[in-house]
Amino acid sequence: MSTTDLTFNTGRLYQSDGQIIRAVFDEQARVVRFNDFSRMVSGEFPYQRYNNTEFDLARAVMVAYDHGIYTYTREAPRRDPNAVIRSIRL
Repeated sequence: MSTTDLTFNTGRLYQSDGQIIRAVFDEQARVVRFNDFSRMVSGEFPYQRYNNTEFDLARAVMVAYDHGIYTYTREAPRRDPNAVIRSIRL
């Protein structure tokens, strides 16, 4: 099953509950938008891969984020209070 919306915890200890990030793949715009709620950083980067697993999407976000290959966006996803937070350590 393809993942286009993912909330995950990297396990990095930026806060007591880790680092919580929400990532949304916008298939029309061909970008991933993300919001790091623990560090209050948001951004987007081009992405053209489809049929992603949760791990694929999380890895793409962390590679772009850790290497600064993203731009700030006002369209970053807001926190979903009903989201299941996946533990994905990369």
